[in-house]
Amino acid sequence: MTDAPVAVLTLQWNVWAQTERCLAALGRLDWHDLLVVAVDNGSTDGAEGALLRWVADGGAERAGFDRVVVRKDGAPAERAPSPAARELLVVLLPENTGYSGGNNAAVRAALQRRPDLAHVLLLNNDARPAPDCLRHLTAASRALDAAIVGAMVRDGSGRSLSFARRPGWAWQWRHAIAPAPSPPGAPAAWPTLVVNAAACLVRRDVLDALVDARGELLHPGLFLYEEELDLCLRAHRLGFRCAMARDAVAVHAGMGGRRSTAAEARFFYYFNRNRVALARELLAGPERVAFHAAHLPLTVGRAAKLALRRHPELAAATLRGARDGYAGKTGRWEGHGR
Repeated sequence: MTDAPVAVLTLQWNVWAQTERCLAALGRLDWHDLLVVAVDNGSTDGAEGALLRWVADGGAERAGFDRVVVRKDGAPAERAPSPAARELLVVLLPENTGYSGGNNAAVRAALQRRPDLAHVLLLNNDARPAPDCLRHLTAASRALDAAIVGAMVRDGSGRSLSFARRPGWAWQWRHAIAPAPSPPGAPAAWPTLVVNAAACLVRRDVLDALVDARGELLHPGLFLYEEELDLCLRAHRLGFRCAMARDAVAVHAGMGGRRSTAAEARFFYYFNRNRVALARELLAGPERVAFHAAHLPLTVGRAAKLALRRHPELAAATLRGARDGYAGKTGRWEGHGR
């Protein structure tokens, strides 16, 4: 059976070492017709130069890629020549456009390069998929007719960190929801409301439908965090299904570990702002009332707890995020940093 063309999209903002490990894992994927789009999202620590040196020194070929193409944002990505190959397309963006902006640029480049794509895989650059990950994701998509399929994202110890979220309005404010079932005993695939965007497969038909609806795959205003919540809920509204694949495994080095204070502040800001923004866009009637009735006191309580634990900057970011969400602000936070 011939492999359908798949593009893997991975986004780098600083920390080249994470991207290098990710690209090495992608070179080991058991999939022949593969386009990997590696986007440098305006790195400021020299990561872009490190990526280009790795390419110039033959790193892509050593990792298992047959072709390498480098382009700056705005330059057309010509159609790939035949026959199918394992190709790396490097896209350099002049500034940080966030997770959504960088991945939307990757989608455009991938479709220009391979108009016949059957799927795209969104993959964090600090995640490393197992060699058979794509096999299990595509099998789950076929088995359940699921347009979006999430992998079991695990930390280095093997502990599952994926979320299989329950339907209902509780998703509005809860972050860690029902843990995904793990083998033994779990089915090979099961339906879910929202998947983890650290490693998730998006089928071409839902990609086209979402791009037709608003011009981009991912919400351009969120910038960072909660993109998968918007992606999956909008897909459900269009009649598509989401699922989890038990045997599709990706190790996510960035989950479950310590983050810098600046990174924590970004999380608390965007998480709170974007939840409010999505509630304003997607909810109506009793669900919207229930969200606001629950979210505001929970946010204030979270901020108070952070302040009591001597994290005033995190408390401030939490409250600022909620305030900006209710004010309708989107895009990059002025406190995001370099």
